[in-house]
Amino acid sequence: MNKRKRNVHAYIVGQLYNPRQTRWPEAAQYDYRSGQHELVMFWSGISPGDIQAVKRGTCEFEMVELPPVIFLLYRINGACDWSDQPYSWHLLAEDERMLPPPGPGRALMQVRLVACETGILRAQRLISLKPRLTQRLHAAIRRQAAAPWPGDEAYDNAEVKTQRGYPYYGQDDM
Repeated sequence: MNKRKRNVHAYIVGQLYNPRQTRWPEAAQYDYRSGQHELVMFWSGISPGDIQAVKRGTCEFEMVELPPVIFLLYRINGACDWSDQPYSWHLLAEDERMLPPPGPGRALMQVRLVACETGILRAQRLISLKPRLTQRLHAAIRRQAAAPWPGDEAYDNAEVKTQRGYPYYGQDDM
C-alpha cells in the first residue's frame, strides 16, 4: 500500500508546490487529510486561460461512493471537463487521519494548479462545497474509515470500474 504524505509548508503561487520536488507526472490528486479537502491538478502546458479558470471559473463537484473507494468528481469551466479522483482514508499516513465532522455545514476545498514541468504552483483557490455534498462526502469518509482496508486489489478494481465509464456525472445536488 502506497501511503501519501502531505506537504507541510506554505503554498504560495509562483513558488514550488513541494520544495523537494520540481517535476511531477501529469495527474490530479484529491485528499481529505488533517481535516482539510484538497484537489491538486498537475498539468503540463498551463495556459493563462487555465490559470484564470482555476482562480475564477465555475467549479462543480460531486462524489460517488463505490466501496472501497470514494470518487471526487469535478469540473472547472474553461479548464477541464468532468474528471474523477479516487480517495481512500486507508492510504493516508496515520498521523493525517482525521474524521470529518458530522452534521450540516459547508466544507472548504482547496484547489491548486501545479505545472508538472517545474513544480511551480500556478493558481490556487478556496471553494465552499454545498451543504448536501459536504454531508454526503463526510458521511462516506466516516463509513470508509470505519471499514477495514479490503486490500490493494479491491481498491484497484474499483478504480478500473470507474475508468471504464461510470454512468453518473450528475449535477442534482451541486
